[in-house]
Amino acid sequence: LRSWYEKRAIFFSYSDRAKMRLDFESFQNAAKDALGDGEASELDSVVRFALEIGDRKKAMQAANQIFDRNLRTEEVPCKTYHYLLRDALKCGDMDAAEKYVQPLRSLCDGQRFQLEAIGMVLCYDALTDLRRGLEFYQKNQALREGSRNPFLCFWFDRGAAKLLTAAAEQGLSGTDISGMVLTPEQLSEKAETIMQNCRTLAERFDARNRSNYFSSEL
Repeated sequence: LRSWYEKRAIFFSYSDRAKMRLDFESFQNAAKDALGDGEASELDSVVRFALEIGDRKKAMQAANQIFDRNLRTEEVPCKTYHYLLRDALKCGDMDAAEKYVQPLRSLCDGQRFQLEAIGMVLCYDALTDLRRGLEFYQKNQALREGSRNPFLCFWFDRGAAKLLTAAAEQGLSGTDISGMVLTPEQLSEKAETIMQNCRTLAERFDARNRSNYFSSEL
């Protein structure tokens, strides 16, 4: 049941926040057994859901266990840093964001199943370092083009659109996946195309989930 409540909380996090909160509590209270995903993944879930409900103290206690004990899976601590960076950006805490983005950047760079985290790094770069962001975007464009996962593509595209829009407004140039140089005007057009794709995906996800979660994230 512990693992089941955890997965259902993930499901409800995009559609019903009250049910997510209840399942998060049930997940924490259920007994551990052999069907769980392991301590690292379970602590990572605590970080995720504690941040979702605004309990940053609990989130940091779980995150520090992951970091201090060097717990690892294929996705942890990449996901953990991603959750912390996202929360820091939402709170406008740029000092914390800088702390979390540094390890996250190296962990997600070039990883095709970490497009969500890459998109979050692009959101950070859109606010802090446009040239570095363009370089990171260009380096990972091929991962996005080769992905057939609409969920991951949504988060990558959201970050890319924010970055390219900001870069175009500052008069910067970039390159497309073939290496062709794009003028600021072309970057702006590309950003709008990407954002339109995000809007379409958000509408489809929200229609399926009967919520406005994805649209609100834009």
